Amino acid sequence: MRIFDTSRRRLRRTALPPRLVGLITFSFALLGLGVVTYAASLPSLIQVAQRTEERGFADAFVEGLFGSGALVGGASQSVGSDDGAQTGEAAADGSTSSEDGHAGGLTLGGVAFEQVISGVVGGGASGASSAPSASGSTGAGAGPNAPGGSHGNASGTTTPAPEPAPPVEVPTEPAVTEEQERQFYNALSASAGRINGYVGEINGITAAFNNDCMADANTRGARATQAASLRDRLVNEYIHVRDEILVANDSRYKAAQGDLIGMYRLLATYAGVVHSSWQYAGNPDTVNTGIDAIRRAQGAELAEFQQVYGRFSL
Repeated sequence: MRIFDTSRRRLRRTALPPRLVGLITFSFALLGLGVVTYAASLPSLIQVAQRTEERGFADAFVEGLFGSGALVGGASQSVGSDDGAQTGEAAADGSTSSEDGHAGGLTLGGVAFEQVISGVVGGGASGASSAPSASGSTGAGAGPNAPGGSHGNASGTTTPAPEPAPPVEVPTEPAVTEEQERQFYNALSASAGRINGYVGEINGITAAFNNDCMADANTRGARATQAASLRDRLVNEYIHVRDEILVANDSRYKAAQGDLIGMYRLLATYAGVVHSSWQYAGNPDTVNTGIDAIRRAQGAELAEFQQVYGRFSL
């Protein structure tokens, strides 16, 4: 009996006070609630992170493909692009004629663009800023001391001229057959037939910015997503015409391919500017920054698009 009494007294001395037991239980309950809350919110946090990462990748891709002007910050320099080089070569030999007899050829026409509003608050839009003019070359005057100028030989000896390099043999492509020409025509015609539909969507995202640039956050987010989707589809069309429709250099449709590449590039760049401008929407202090960027793109990309569109012919 004495042994059992001693054990009971020891257990009573080592038992925790009721208050301490309640505090420990409450702490574990809070810990469990925090774990459950974090687990419930984890999927949405991952989704937000993925959307942010995808949006950043898409902007970086467009900027790398078309130049820094594809996003807000200025109109891109379209001169000297890859499609311009292709068009220049074909136009030099007068290959823009459509003496092909394929359904009388294909021309485009009838587009009109939605104009962006001039300002939202207090007429604060500064308007389309004029692009800085190219600085004239500051070439040094001719003379023996000018960079790259000729220097006399003090010793009076003449240096023998280097031997000319042997001519490089350029392999010639086989003549383009009429069957190939028909294939080129059909592929380019299918892509050109989608241009007017994309112009309608360009007007749609421009009108959306006009109407909803000061709307609630959910509406602005949906409009920005719409612009990004259009930009991505235009980029896909651009890559398709440039890399998948392999028109021979001697084809009568080479110039038309260059123009079609240029039109998709210009529309994709403009859609990228509209998408990027949504980051300034919703705030009266910054919204005009986005408006100015769109107006500059209308004066650059869309103006050049209309020129190419007007001359396009298959």
